[in-house]
Amino acid sequence: MDEAAFWDTALSGPAVTEIWNSGTPNNLNSLTNASGPVAWYRMGEQATFSGGNWTLTDQGSGGNDATSVNLEESDRKTDTP
Repeated sequence: MDEAAFWDTALSGPAVTEIWNSGTPNNLNSLTNASGPVAWYRMGEQATFSGGNWTLTDQGSGGNDATSVNLEESDRKTDTP
């Protein structure tokens, strides 16, 4: 999994279409058909590894960073489709 995002409301059809943009996801913080996600984790580009754990920076509006368990630094893959 490269990215995961969470909303606190159901998304409409137009919002889902805008997010996926014909297969190329848009910036989730600048949507016109939905509010930004309450949490958005970009595993490849925004993750950092320190002290034996990954930290996934929340790119959404919640500011809730996540921490991994039982993952090695070599588990990170960047620019996956």
